[in-house]
Amino acid sequence: MWSHFVQSRRRTERKNRFGSEICPLERRDLLSANVFKTITIDGNMADWANVPTYFDAEGNTHDTDHTDPNDTPVPIVHPDVDLLEYKVAYDSENIYFYFRSKGVIGRTQVSTGPGVASGRYYAITTIDVDQNNVTGYELSEGGYYPTSNGYDVNAEVEYYDGVFNTAHYLNHGATNQAELNQAFLEQSSGLWTSGNDGPYPAGFMTVKPGIYDTYTQWVYHDDDTLTFVRDRGPVVNGITSQFVSPDGHSMEMKFPYKGFLTDIYGNSIIGLGATLDISFSLEASSELSPDHEWASNTAAPVVGFHLNAPSKDSVAVYRNGKFYIDQNNNSAWNGGNGGNNDIVFNFGTPGDVPVAGDWNADGFEDVGIYRKGKWYLDANGNHKWDGPAGGDVIYTFGAADDVPVVGDWNNDGRDDIGIFRNGLWFLDQNGNHKFDGIAAGDAQFTFGTAGSKPIVGDWDGDGTDNVGYVSNASFYLDQNGNRTWNGTAGGDQVIKFGNPDDIPVIGDWNDDNISDIGVYRRNQYLIDRNGNRQWDGNAPNADLAFVFGSPGDVPVGGRWIMPRVLSNTIPGSSVVTAAEPQGTSAGSGIATVNVNSDSNSFDSTVSVPVASLLSKKHKSQWRDSGNSTVESASKGDDSAKHHRHRKVSGSSLPVSLVDEAFTNLFQGATL
Repeated sequence: MWSHFVQSRRRTERKNRFGSEICPLERRDLLSANVFKTITIDGNMADWANVPTYFDAEGNTHDTDHTDPNDTPVPIVHPDVDLLEYKVAYDSENIYFYFRSKGVIGRTQVSTGPGVASGRYYAITTIDVDQNNVTGYELSEGGYYPTSNGYDVNAEVEYYDGVFNTAHYLNHGATNQAELNQAFLEQSSGLWTSGNDGPYPAGFMTVKPGIYDTYTQWVYHDDDTLTFVRDRGPVVNGITSQFVSPDGHSMEMKFPYKGFLTDIYGNSIIGLGATLDISFSLEASSELSPDHEWASNTAAPVVGFHLNAPSKDSVAVYRNGKFYIDQNNNSAWNGGNGGNNDIVFNFGTPGDVPVAGDWNADGFEDVGIYRKGKWYLDANGNHKWDGPAGGDVIYTFGAADDVPVVGDWNNDGRDDIGIFRNGLWFLDQNGNHKFDGIAAGDAQFTFGTAGSKPIVGDWDGDGTDNVGYVSNASFYLDQNGNRTWNGTAGGDQVIKFGNPDDIPVIGDWNDDNISDIGVYRRNQYLIDRNGNRQWDGNAPNADLAFVFGSPGDVPVGGRWIMPRVLSNTIPGSSVVTAAEPQGTSAGSGIATVNVNSDSNSFDSTVSVPVASLLSKKHKSQWRDSGNSTVESASKGDDSAKHHRHRKVSGSSLPVSLVDEAFTNLFQGATL
């Protein structure tokens, strides 16, 4: 069992000087709109200039002996681990971390002979990959402070005996030696043998409960093999990289996503679409500390860091109260609600008009519907209607026959609503979700004619959406943004595109921050992918025509968040996946699942037939030679939740049932 867990040392009596300097755990949310960029790992920190910075108070270095979550650490003076600033960035293949210390990062004592120990220094990012406190371990187990739960993997760099040693990946997913051995086997494609570090063909990783000092640790190689490593060498090089600045105070490191491995089904543990909690720590051995003690400094974690890659807009259709979204952005329908496929969900009823907008300023579209002057918006972004008490919103704006329009009218990063009425526009420009008139900050103007089709887009890339309309296959764009038609001589634009019966659709199809045009014809999208505002044919790097949906569907364009599904299952157990609910409603509310001590039953807050939850692929795993049975017995109701107790004979329940992210799929489920 390999570990750099610090051996127990007798704590000396010191006055606790932390007080308000080390505060209770502070949750810090970071919107990742400005941090998608490639960082060159060369010690020149100019790449990080525009990446958001997080600060940690000076003098927060402490001992590493405390392992109780309620324990307050003892202050230890060690400037080299006195973390002052930290940052995170990412691109399509890598995640990058930045540390700045008061002292020298990576400085360690060099052994010159007997009695002179080789020093150790660690720059550590500890990551919760599944937003689940049950999996992973608690930071306090490693002597970190402040503490929080649920950390699954590490990306860390070790310096030893005066030089860089390894940059490696680490998984906290074992609580005993047997589970540790199983983890070695899984991660090595079943080939690991004790005493042989590898390299092995890279396998998969199971995200499950673990403890700090029982873990696997590996270096990932370019040829998709990995070598298990231990602290203090031998040195093994891989795909990661690190560099300390010339003054020694800053360090940057790069960890490619593929080194974190995949789950058993090939879904990346960390990759685009993931949401992470990230804790930054610096830790060093005692040799260079003025107090001659191991010391650590852990900053408050960055919580809810989204690896959402800037991408071109993609399409969706609305059909009889359901949205079908091309969430993987491949211009084809790939099924729903599983892996990295597309998604389908209910929102609204037949006859509603679909809308999409960035209601919460996170850079991605959420859905809504317009129904006879009322707006029902999925403001919390969970693809279901929760009502105002659950975080969604209802607004009254417009009349029954108006056409809804959505745009960022004031360049605040958040979409607002409006309506189009026979050429007249009414825009909620002040963002209070009602029409207050021009004097109060809203907008009213004429642009278009009765019977024309309104469109909205950022035609010039300035961040503010402008209006337009389509009539007889001509797109009329308010290119100069003054909300008046000035003709092409006055700076506006008219474009012939499509046929008179086509439905216009707008999106940034090429990720240049300028809205492009397109049309939907029966069940086919034709979009101006190259952005030259003419149809150039469906050729590589030109425009794009593809089938998506069925005749009669309503087209919707948007930038959708990429889906992520991690399977937190014990290898060999069955897998439960969420299928589309069927039948009558069981009510709404927060869904939870508790696995009982017999491991064969669980309680949930919604009633969902097991047959509806099991994918066809895995149904057979719930049968014991065809004789297993599924029983359902009511355990009573309270005012908010509907409980069921289920028992499966002949097979144990998978650990994934306690995954918080997974259980959220049960919300609003039906029988």
